[in-house]
Amino acid sequence: NLDMQNELVDELTTHPYPLFTPGASADRFDAMRSECHPVAESLYYWNLSGRHCFVEEAGDLGRCTASEERSAASMRTAMFGSWASGLGAYVWWCAYDQAGLGFPPYTWNAIERELGLFTRSRQVKPSLRELGAFRKFLDGLPREIAALPPRRTDATFLVPQKENGWLPGFAAYMLSKQAGFDIAYASAEKPLPDASFYILPAGTTYDTYSEQAWDAVLAKVRAGATLLLSKGNLTRYSGFEAATGVRIEWYRSGGRSGTFKLGGERPVAWSDTTTTSVSAQGAEVLAESNGEPILTAHALGRGKVVFVNFPIETDAAGRRDCFSGRNPNPQYLVYRKAAEIAGVKRRAACDVPYVGLTEHALGDGRTVVVAVNYDNDPVDCALTLVGSVEKTWRGTVADGRLRIAGNDAAVFVIR
Repeated sequence: NLDMQNELVDELTTHPYPLFTPGASADRFDAMRSECHPVAESLYYWNLSGRHCFVEEAGDLGRCTASEERSAASMRTAMFGSWASGLGAYVWWCAYDQAGLGFPPYTWNAIERELGLFTRSRQVKPSLRELGAFRKFLDGLPREIAALPPRRTDATFLVPQKENGWLPGFAAYMLSKQAGFDIAYASAEKPLPDASFYILPAGTTYDTYSEQAWDAVLAKVRAGATLLLSKGNLTRYSGFEAATGVRIEWYRSGGRSGTFKLGGERPVAWSDTTTTSVSAQGAEVLAESNGEPILTAHALGRGKVVFVNFPIETDAAGRRDCFSGRNPNPQYLVYRKAAEIAGVKRRAACDVPYVGLTEHALGDGRTVVVAVNYDNDPVDCALTLVGSVEKTWRGTVADGRLRIAGNDAAVFVIR
């Protein structure tokens, strides 16, 4: 497990192949899931273990998964995300295709014959050109920009230890990117790091979290933090009404679904594997669905609990409409509203869900911004800044607009 890895190794690595990773291959290879996957999985292992992690084996598994052009585009996007997240390395697997190697272990499987950056006849593939171009881009940056300071994180996502937390953790990474902020991961069952904004996802069992974990996060709220709490599946919390200002009227097995509006033109679609009927008992109702509160906010001590009555992370992870296309199902608006309540204010904001921004403080009042376009078409969107742009190295920032090529990034400094 990750605690043992912390004790035994100097560095952790990931092999983020979407085909083999739960929740990662629900969309095309050059879309947001596949491009966020290497970064999210590496950060997940790094944050939970305490050992730095980098992408040590990535790839497309050959033409059975994606064309060479789409593979290269996905790689370019993932490399910018890895660099912006402080992973330090992104390694493709491997140098040459294995086609024609007629002996074990190469004859054991029909898959994985085209893993190389070169063909068997030594022809260069588009992915290798992208590796070289990215290295050249970094080498052309000033040293303080190429060696990015740590990314700013605005929320701590609490990962359960009694069950696999990868799927909700992966979805939370993408939802936060869409909503315009960044998360770090921490174990819900260890002493909680100090933060002003926590996210506690719904579990899949009755006892996903211990009493100590539940009490610890509520203590942080009473001291002034904001908590985004999702409930659904079979999750249960003692003292729920006192914490949330929401009463559970009744529960039954069997799921339900619905829609609600939250600061956007398109309704938010949601679903749950069980049904919990609730009523507001002191909580502010932010949105309703099926005639009942679906999103609420409630003061607890000096902080606030933002409650969403469906398991937003596992629902988003299992849907096909949250992280694909230029107009996805906007469940990320829940994350954006919670961040607003938590007082998250960034220096750069772009109201396009398929563009993710990271911020890196240089220590002299300037901030480096890396904006990644997860879509394969160019983007031209409004950009809100606190400050002015000093210099741009990639993409275009002018007249309040941000322009990025498809599956690419913009890099600029705000002063």
